[in-house]
Amino acid sequence: MKTHSDNTLMSYSQAAARLLRQQAERLFPFSTQPQRPNRLQSHVAWSLRHDGHIFVFNKPLDIDVTYHNDVWVYANDEFRLVGQGETKDEALADLSEEFAFIWDEYTQERDAQLHPSGKLLKQKLLDLVRRIHE
Repeated sequence: MKTHSDNTLMSYSQAAARLLRQQAERLFPFSTQPQRPNRLQSHVAWSLRHDGHIFVFNKPLDIDVTYHNDVWVYANDEFRLVGQGETKDEALADLSEEFAFIWDEYTQERDAQLHPSGKLLKQKLLDLVRRIHE
């Protein structure tokens, strides 16, 4: 029988399980802890392009860039936007598509049809976008 460092006895089944776990970790290195995304950088966007439209901003849009499980993630907390892709360009394009979607949904809607939080979002969008080039 093997012993733990605290001098208590370890059963044969515990020793065998430990040995198998050590061998598996050598053959297939992995972490049993959940992997946390690697926050790489912040990206500042003065414009976003989607479907032939360029949204030009009055102020920069802050975008957090992370890479996790082979996926690039671009996220903006202010508007709750998330874009992801296998490349940075794909992630930015996905985020741009989400921005264009909320722009169309909220700025095209009459205020009477919007919840107060929707009206606030609409005003934030209108304040952000200086112009749209087509």
